[in-house]
Amino acid sequence: MWMWCLYEAANCRSALCLLCAMQKTVAMGILLLYSIMQTFAIPGTISLSLLAGALYGSTRGFLLVAAVSTVGACSCYGMSCLLWRPIARALWADRIEGFRSEVAKRRHDLLSYIIFLRVTPMLPNVFINVASPIVGVPLLDFALGEWSHCSVY
Repeated sequence: MWMWCLYEAANCRSALCLLCAMQKTVAMGILLLYSIMQTFAIPGTISLSLLAGALYGSTRGFLLVAAVSTVGACSCYGMSCLLWRPIARALWADRIEGFRSEVAKRRHDLLSYIIFLRVTPMLPNVFINVASPIVGVPLLDFALGEWSHCSVY
């Protein structure tokens, strides 16, 4: 299909033909922008998710969004470990302690708890991304919970 798009892009000046010819470039742009938005908790990634689905179809769009969302959330997790711990404790001291106690109670089945938190609106995803390393959620459980969260939607 992409060979046809390249041929058409050479003969057509419409935006759709050019977009079709530059699918890898657009995918890299979505990947970069989505990762940055997730890492720094900037709202608006839903529009990039919809764009990926419209451009790449449901299967390829889902795989792209799930991978990029997981990478971005793990980047936010890492940034929280390195930089945001004092800020998070200053902003959400009570919530972090409550989250810490809940994580400690569910340590034996933490992945299920993280998936539950991701798919229900009990805690904002930004809070989960920032507070998880502070309360001791392992990165693997965190990443699998984020991937599962993407597959639900």
